[in-house]
Amino acid sequence: MPKQDYFTVNAGYEYKHALHELFWSVGASYSHNNSNMINNLTIKDGKYYISSISSNDNKSEQWSAKANISKGWFDINTKASCAVQFDKIDKVNMTNSELIGYKVNQLSLQPKIIFSPKWAEIEYSGDIKYSKTVQKESKDESHNLVNWVQNITLTKTFGNVDGKFNISHYRNDLYSGEKSYFTLADASIILRLSKVRLSASVKNIFNKKEYSYTMNQGNILSTSRYNLRPREWSISIQWNL
Repeated sequence: MPKQDYFTVNAGYEYKHALHELFWSVGASYSHNNSNMINNLTIKDGKYYISSISSNDNKSEQWSAKANISKGWFDINTKASCAVQFDKIDKVNMTNSELIGYKVNQLSLQPKIIFSPKWAEIEYSGDIKYSKTVQKESKDESHNLVNWVQNITLTKTFGNVDGKFNISHYRNDLYSGEKSYFTLADASIILRLSKVRLSASVKNIFNKKEYSYTMNQGNILSTSRYNLRPREWSISIQWNL
């Protein structure tokens, strides 16, 4: 009979000072899981098969800590924020009927800045992730991944015309040891009239063909590759009755 015991505890604190436009929070959590069933991943002829079998060794625990801070400066029309999170995971997986214990350390950082002068709005955001996976049976073998994306968006209004330009730069570690760099850009313009709304946009300005990245899936690292749509133009007309 399937059985699962789960224990978790959370703690956190929030601070808000609207007058100074300052907000921050911190939090931590711990969870422990004990189950008498486990999913067995079998790889055969290039295909993946998952089945649930009985096991008394399916135990896992996770420690997490996170912090968030946001600050605004009304005089210079600027707002900045940053979120950081750290996770420490200790689990077991079963592959081809073999139990594999592993540990994962993950760190993520998400900065963001919005600058809104009278003439435009500029927004920067980033998402930086680091992970390290170590199998307990072979402590000398570890896999480190550093993946990040950085975005810059410019929004400008000329009377009844709105223009927007966005550029994103990706940097990913691949399982093969190579690094993947990728830049994607889009632009759009909107003309607002009394009853008519005209829109024109272009996506994938640099006409990129392929995007690839590697991610952790338990004790398995998998690399995904995507074929992208070519540069694409579009025009639309919206009529309001």
